[in-house]
Amino acid sequence: MPTQPRPHPDVVVNNAGTVWTFTTLTDRAQVWFATRTDAIGDNPYGVLTYFVDPRSARDIVAGLRAAGFVLTDAP
Repeated sequence: MPTQPRPHPDVVVNNAGTVWTFTTLTDRAQVWFATRTDAIGDNPYGVLTYFVDPRSARDIVAGLRAAGFVLTDAP
């Protein structure tokens, strides 16, 4: 039985307890964060990662999904 390939993620989401991280993997996702959130971004590993307070994280996840982004959990 053939299966459909999984789409490439736009954002990797990691719930680290006291902070959530959102690592943007596409330019479109970076623009969304820059224009729709006040999250603090950093580039520690060559990709832009935003650090978010847990109280706002679920709303950001919902907004990303509503905008059609593909999200994945960090391994």
